[in-house]
Amino acid sequence: MATASLELGIDIGDVDLVCQLGSPRSIGSFLQRVGRSNHSVTGVPEGRLFPLSRDELVECAALFDSVRRGELDRLVVPECPLDVVAQQIVAEVAACEWGEDDLFTAIRTRLALIAS
Repeated sequence: MATASLELGIDIGDVDLVCQLGSPRSIGSFLQRVGRSNHSVTGVPEGRLFPLSRDELVECAALFDSVRRGELDRLVVPECPLDVVAQQIVAEVAACEWGEDDLFTAIRTRLALIAS
C-alpha cells in the first residue's frame, strides 16, 4: 500500500512492505513512504516500485540510483507563499479567535516584515 496516508504519517498500523504503483515523482516521497515499513528500532524499511510505463521505469531506476548514493530532492522554499497565508486565515477564522480588522492587521504586519 502506498497512499498519502503513508506520506503524512497517519497511523495505519504495522506495515511490512510498501508497494508503490507508478512513480512517486520525488525521492523524498518515496523515502517517506517506504520508511513507514518495519517501523521499529531494529526494523529495516522495505519497499517495491512498480512503474506503469517505460518512462516511469527510467524515472524509477534513476530514483533508486539517487537513493543508493544518498541524494535527496532539491528543496525550493518560496519567498512569500500566499497559499500558506490563505490556509492560516481559514484556520484562524474557523477558530473564531480574531476579529476581521485584528486579523487583517496581524497578517499585514507580518507580511511587511517578511518583505523587508
